[in-house]
Amino acid sequence: MKRLIMLIFFSFITYSFGYQIEENFTGQIVKKYENGQVQSIESFRNGKLDGEFKEFYKDGTLAQIGTFKNGDLESIKAFYENGSLKFEEILKDRKGKYREYYPNGQLEEEGEAFQGEEAGLWKYYNEEGKLLSEGRYKEGKKIGKWKLYNLDGSLLKIENYKEK
Repeated sequence: MKRLIMLIFFSFITYSFGYQIEENFTGQIVKKYENGQVQSIESFRNGKLDGEFKEFYKDGTLAQIGTFKNGDLESIKAFYENGSLKFEEILKDRKGKYREYYPNGQLEEEGEAFQGEEAGLWKYYNEEGKLLSEGRYKEGKKIGKWKLYNLDGSLLKIENYKEK
């Protein structure tokens, strides 16, 4: 999950700093691939990302869609090339819920995020939707009791993580 969020933020940094944005710029910037297909559409207000953004694969299929408010990411949905949902995150004040999905559409993981890191309760599932593990994070690190489950749903073991 951390890799994905960081990848998302780095892709926005690349877009935003791939060209000069004037401090007071308000409007849209459309980037295109060499083949002429739209790569991204970004909205700015007073030089900051603000409003809806979209990113596309080279074939024109939607890769990501989301919203920014005054430079802060509020929501994002990313899609596999086949169009199925890859992950989604809804944030308020850089805190929110995150869900990631397998290519078959089954939920892979879900939890809370704060400033790009795992925080609070997280659950992980296999491709058939069976719970594999659950536990808490603080500042991106596992803390407390983590429960790991067998495929039949019975408890396999409990791991303890100390807060550092």
